Amino acid sequence: MDADERALLDAIIAEPDEDTPRLVYADWLDEHGRHERAELIRAQIGLIRSKDEDTTAQRNAWQARVRVLLCAHSEGWRKELPKIPRVRWGPFERGMVESVTLKLRYWTPAVPSDLVNLFAHVPLRALRAHFARWDGNSPEDCVGLLSWPGLERFDELHLIARFHARPGEDVISPFLAPLWTHSWADRPRVIDLRECDLRDAAVQPLMAGPLHRLPTLVFAQRSFSESTRAVLTARLGHGVRFV
Repeated sequence: MDADERALLDAIIAEPDEDTPRLVYADWLDEHGRHERAELIRAQIGLIRSKDEDTTAQRNAWQARVRVLLCAHSEGWRKELPKIPRVRWGPFERGMVESVTLKLRYWTPAVPSDLVNLFAHVPLRALRAHFARWDGNSPEDCVGLLSWPGLERFDELHLIARFHARPGEDVISPFLAPLWTHSWADRPRVIDLRECDLRDAAVQPLMAGPLHRLPTLVFAQRSFSESTRAVLTARLGHGVRFV
């Protein structure tokens, strides 16, 4: 990677919400013969913008072109990314990889520095963390993740928990309890729990605790009874979403 490309990537990483640095990078890629990579950036940005501005036909055209580009080239583009132990790269979004996935059973003293190093390569926005009882995870694993200072560099934290509890069994509450009592900074702005096996009992400690510092919470609508959803909405207002 030459100095010009490094500077362009640094500009994208510094302003991950902005489209302009990515489009400038796309122009540079075109000038250097990397037309498909440039087209992916423009196509994925165009697809997002088309939700408000264009017709269904235009959106379908963007989607079709993105699929063709990714099918033909994504494997090669992923090989350009560094291989980090225990970490899996996410999908391309607006032409760049913006998320990583990590299993918490692999959380070791070396992982935090590995994750920090990722920020030098892509404009990371989201961390997806898996934890499961059969992986030997304990509530302390969640505490370790939340106490990591580097977590504040992510906009979103997605927790994926699969416990397959028996009817009436609540095994996930101890794992999520640190979320409700954690002293949140400005980031992450979103905690996404839609892929957790939640039930009404799992959020009772949340409703009893201090809520003003919590980020936006995303839940799966199917997880809770109608009455629990109503209470969460009343307590958290715009700070809760059901999908």
